[in-house]
Amino acid sequence: MATKKKPAAKKTPKKRQPKLTPKQRKLVSLMPEVEAGRMTKQQAMLEAGYADSTAHQQSTILGGLRTNTKMQEALQKAGFTEEYLATGIVDGTMATRPSFYGDKADYQARGVFYKLGAELMDAFPAKKTINAEVGVEQILDEVEGGADPAEWGKQGESK
Repeated sequence: MATKKKPAAKKTPKKRQPKLTPKQRKLVSLMPEVEAGRMTKQQAMLEAGYADSTAHQQSTILGGLRTNTKMQEALQKAGFTEEYLATGIVDGTMATRPSFYGDKADYQARGVFYKLGAELMDAFPAKKTINAEVGVEQILDEVEGGADPAEWGKQGESK
């Protein structure tokens, strides 16, 4: 009886950490001011030394970044935590509805909670593949260089 050889462990290539430009370093240092609401993203980019047109364009692109830490803190103080949400989802998977003969399983509601829980656990394959390991500095580098956002993070891949 022949024994199977174990496949060799795959070596993961070390990722090159792009160095920040002076403008990017300045912008990163100003982000706490943006988060605190003391300046806009566009103002931070201008102060970091970006041209007005670049600052306007990039602040529009970065406008979708969520800075909701104050809301998160308030919700957590009120008891709306990850554990609370998880408990609610689990309870929802046992949903019932009243009927003439007593409570019956509400399969429609249960399905909603099962799907929600599975989505939060990333149980479904993504509909669109994205590279979540793209850093802010890489985004700034690539956008400043005119790169197409759809190509972000594909530097090592063949196009």
